[in-house]
Amino acid sequence: MSKKVLPAGILKAVPADFIVQEIARGRNGNPFITELSLESIIEGYDSRFPVTVFCMSKVRWETKRALREVARLLGVPQQNVCCQGLKDKHGYTSQLISVRGPFREGFWHKDIALEQLYGQWDDLQRGKNWGNQFTINIRSDATATDLNLEAVEEFLNVFGSQRLGEPGSHEIGRLLLEGQFDEAVRMLLDGRMSAKDLIEARKASGGSWVDALLHSSYRHYFRFEVGKWQSYLWNQLAQEELAAGKVAGQDQRLPMWQPDAAVVERYRHLWNPPDKLHPEAMQELDRQRRPVLARAENFQAKHRNGVWRLSFALRPSVYATVALSQLFQLEEKHEHR
Repeated sequence: MSKKVLPAGILKAVPADFIVQEIARGRNGNPFITELSLESIIEGYDSRFPVTVFCMSKVRWETKRALREVARLLGVPQQNVCCQGLKDKHGYTSQLISVRGPFREGFWHKDIALEQLYGQWDDLQRGKNWGNQFTINIRSDATATDLNLEAVEEFLNVFGSQRLGEPGSHEIGRLLLEGQFDEAVRMLLDGRMSAKDLIEARKASGGSWVDALLHSSYRHYFRFEVGKWQSYLWNQLAQEELAAGKVAGQDQRLPMWQPDAAVVERYRHLWNPPDKLHPEAMQELDRQRRPVLARAENFQAKHRNGVWRLSFALRPSVYATVALSQLFQLEEKHEHR
């Protein structure tokens, strides 16, 4: 039996078509949806707490670049600004960020707003939020009978294109792990997004390209490249396991690649690593076990005048575009600046 062809759907025509609000955990541990705002409200540093938590709203900015901009405008080191997850550049998003130490009270940016919330003792950590709430417009002629809404109740939890980046760029992480830094630098300098960051890191380090890769200002990007290679490998293994009927349910997890003998053997047909890997790259490995299946929670869909308005929640590291690709053949048409 042939697989049903999914209806076409246009995504991210304008930022308001793709709204992402982080579902954070408050100081009492209860989840709450971060509010979108266009206005910054900053009361000033409270010396009773080393860390200040803000809600950051942004539009048309990648999270990592927005954090750099926040650090610059608040007058704090880049490594003192942390978040719990990355949010899409081509959307209107809100999330918690933490800032360690004193900061400037004046903050204004046309695309980024900060609302000061409270002080605490620890920096925010990646993946410690409850998840994300999505409100998304899909422009499509599809009717209600064209959509199989049951498809978003359980789907393969692969990493999306936001994580994997440009086609073939996942190989950079492999090169870093194998210690082939010169080749990794060549690929990074050829990339549309990566070259500027690496060039700035080299200026900051005052040394070679290898020094730039290992400089503290580039650490986030270094970790991200290693993670892309792990994500690529995980996607391949998960797809194989599903095709082989080895996926039993939503509680099943697969390990990300890591230097554990059993895990290395499980991935060996996808990557046969050298005996010795680079220690700096090894430090950046994600050692989690990722759920193989995911679901969209509290899913709601309304259709009017050729636009589907979809609302749902996803757990951390589950990609909205992966969920939506169960319903539509997606085409992203980003608004150009």
